[in-house]
Amino acid sequence: MWVSSDLRYSAWRCLAICSDLSNVLTNYMWVSSDLRHSAWRCLAICSDLSNVLTNYMWVSSDLRYSAWRCLAICSDLSNVLTNYMWVSSDLRYSAWRCLAICSDLSNVLTNYMWVSSNLRYSAWRCLAICSDFSNVLTNYMWVSSDLRHSAWRCLAICSDLSNVLTNYMWVSSDLRHSAWRCLAICSDLSNVLTNYKWV
Repeated sequence: MWVSSDLRYSAWRCLAICSDLSNVLTNYMWVSSDLRHSAWRCLAICSDLSNVLTNYMWVSSDLRYSAWRCLAICSDLSNVLTNYMWVSSDLRYSAWRCLAICSDLSNVLTNYMWVSSNLRYSAWRCLAICSDFSNVLTNYMWVSSDLRHSAWRCLAICSDLSNVLTNYMWVSSDLRHSAWRCLAICSDLSNVLTNYKWV
């Protein structure tokens, strides 16, 4: 199976961004050690996924476009992490719901044997990261106004991916269902960040 050179390039650039993010978290001592640890683990995940993308899967042009937009989001979020502010309890709730989605996707990847074992392994490690970040959001509460803008852009990305999964019938119905739920979560998150003026 193959992946476009554009997507491979995006994956490697995403890895570089994740590395930058890890450096940011390491250099700012006011960031919790738990969050720094999560960032380093996230870097390892990103490396795994970028290796998987180099060796696995056909991807539609729509998904390649989404990957480029997702890369821009990743850059935004790494900038946001240098400017913490407070997060509401509703956002913590969204984080826990997001964890449930990640668990669903992990189960889907585990149950479908046509998914490479490397990707299944990455999914389980990603679930552990998501759990870490949920815990961080429960205990640390800062978010800048820039994050509201990123959340809206993230919603658009999630919608793109949801449409892609809906339009390709070889994607399992379980995975499409998870994508729609993920879109709802992302929408919740955008609404929360928009409605709290102190965010």
